[in-house]
Amino acid sequence: MVGRVVKEGKKIRKRLMLIGIRYLRRRRRMPIKLKPSAKIRDRATGKITTEHYYLKCMTLKELNDYIESPSSKKKVIQKCKNEIIRREK
Repeated sequence: MVGRVVKEGKKIRKRLMLIGIRYLRRRRRMPIKLKPSAKIRDRATGKITTEHYYLKCMTLKELNDYIESPSSKKKVIQKCKNEIIRREK
């Protein structure tokens, strides 16, 4: 009887771990980028800072300007449209 309870407890723990992992995979996503990050060197101090181009940090005007520009790629245009829709919810 005791052995059976221990086995059932292990099964429950394993199941809970799987549920937790699935939850984390579903919820945690990397932010969408417009273009790759760039390292910018300040000429005065010589310090290097990393500039990230996340869509969530851009204004709606910048997103709309990028969509309307003729040189933008279709894949990135769709990313911008998805971001605009996400913000309107």
